[in-house]
Amino acid sequence: MDAAREYLNVTEAVARRIRDRFEAHHGHRVTWDRLSVVELLRAARCATLVIHDRFDREVPDSHSHAIRTVGSYIEASPTVGLGNRRTLSHAGVIKTSVAYFKRA
Repeated sequence: MDAAREYLNVTEAVARRIRDRFEAHHGHRVTWDRLSVVELLRAARCATLVIHDRFDREVPDSHSHAIRTVGSYIEASPTVGLGNRRTLSHAGVIKTSVAYFKRA
C-alpha cells in the first residue's frame, strides 16, 4: 500500500481509509499486513520465480529484493532495461519462464 500510495499520490489518510474498508469488508479476518507478498511466500514456502527489471520506474527493485531473500525456494531472474511493461513480452523472459515451469 505504501508504494501504491506514493505512486498514486494519495494521502496517508486516504490510504488508511482504504485499508480500514478492506479489512472491514473481510470481517477483519484478513488484515492488510497479512497481504504482504513477502509474508505470504514465507508462510507458503512454495517455489517462486521472480522476474523483475532492476531499473523499473514503477516498482522499485527493493520490492523484488525483499521477495528474493525470503528463502532458498525463490529463484530470481532479474532483467535490465526492460522496465515494467516490456518484461512480459520479452523473448528471453518468456524462454526463462517456460524453462522454469518445465522444471517445476
